[in-house]
Amino acid sequence: MKYGLLFIALQLAFFGCTKRAEREPNPFPSGGKNNNPGDTAAAADPNSFKGIYARILKPTCANSGCHDGTFEPDFRTLEGSYNTLLFRPPIKNDSAGTFTARVVPGNPDLSMLWYRMTVDLGGNSGIMPLVVDPGSDWPARKGEYLQNIRNWIAAGAPDAHGKMPATADQPPQVLGFTAVNGSTEYPRSGRYEPVQIPYGQAAELWICLADDKATQGALSGVKINYSLTPESFDPALEQSLNFQASGRSFKSLYGQNEVFGFRIPFSSTAWQKGDVVWLQISASDGVNAGTQIPNRDAMFFLKKYLAIRLI
Repeated sequence: MKYGLLFIALQLAFFGCTKRAEREPNPFPSGGKNNNPGDTAAAADPNSFKGIYARILKPTCANSGCHDGTFEPDFRTLEGSYNTLLFRPPIKNDSAGTFTARVVPGNPDLSMLWYRMTVDLGGNSGIMPLVVDPGSDWPARKGEYLQNIRNWIAAGAPDAHGKMPATADQPPQVLGFTAVNGSTEYPRSGRYEPVQIPYGQAAELWICLADDKATQGALSGVKINYSLTPESFDPALEQSLNFQASGRSFKSLYGQNEVFGFRIPFSSTAWQKGDVVWLQISASDGVNAGTQIPNRDAMFFLKKYLAIRLI
């Protein structure tokens, strides 16, 4: 029974734990073993981020296959933990789209971190942490640890040095991508797998963008690029995306219906049958210029989602 529950937990999409082979490089290295001020819990205020990292995030959440770099938030280091929590948009939202960030300083109830540790998102994602390593004190001290996290967020979510975060302007993000032929939407073999387009058939690509302050129509410099590898795009090959004021409604990356505001024709014969064509979108919101989606450090599921397989 124990191992059966563990297997189910490990299979949960997105928030479940995925293969170590898909772990992304750590963009916030600690500089070496035990060179991280959050590695030791001694003398750290339990309501501070340093104390929360040492007592909760590192021993409980950064265990193998979970938030160890396999997907964000990344809890391998103190710096990585803070930078992938503060103001960062959640990978998955509730049906009402309530949450704009994993941690909203001063507001635990609008912070996805708090929600995910107290509520089963959608009734099928589980409550974090899904699993804990043998010997973890999380089950015995859960109430205390949750209160520490709530106190830290309510106090403004200061960093490991006690510095309050500045107000952030989040870069644009992709909420959805699909391809259609008239009224027919091309399928995927799985929710986050590439769109499948039969070679030789016509297609229109539709993209939904979102920003914390700007509407889709207010975004500028919106472009699309194509490549046969997800890691390398030639800026000289970018094409402008046309904003459609009326748009079309499709299921988004997170399962809700959204208005897709950008479209562009796609020629499958410009490639070869069997190719996987990877896409990259760039956009500016007036503060964040030329944001690339996905970038090199993005989770691999997003790179697959923004791709086309010619069958």
